[in-house]
Amino acid sequence: MGGFAAYYCNQQIMNLIVTKYSLSSNNETIPLPPKDPCTSILKLISLAHQHNESSHSAEFNTLIGKITTSIKQDWITNKKALLIREYVEFEKLRKYLDHILVGKIEECDMRLAVVKSRKCWNYYTKLKGMFHKAMQETSARKQYLIGNISMECSDNIV
Repeated sequence: MGGFAAYYCNQQIMNLIVTKYSLSSNNETIPLPPKDPCTSILKLISLAHQHNESSHSAEFNTLIGKITTSIKQDWITNKKALLIREYVEFEKLRKYLDHILVGKIEECDMRLAVVKSRKCWNYYTKLKGMFHKAMQETSARKQYLIGNISMECSDNIV
């Protein structure tokens, strides 16, 4: 196993997945089998999401479906490594966007605590609901809301 696969199918990525989903007791390291490390990592990702009942975006469910398919069809190592990369990058972006959305929700709460006009109270209440809902939507939708929805409410706007 060389190059690209070695970069994504290694103990560091395995530890990242194990730690993220608390898949080992007592924070012990699960050794990565040398025979097919990419499949082992994909199986851990699949296992972590197998019984996860929380709602996810369609793009997340599609990604988990691809992971399941790659395991069942025993894809070649480089394709598995690409899939691991896709998952890791997706998770990084999701965490980043969710962090921003949580900040927006908290900002709505702060503004709701001091707002005087009914119109602005309704506006911030609606925004807060949109940002909560966005946590289960696609990355593109999250990015749109973060970049295009104003946190300013003016009583002068009709």
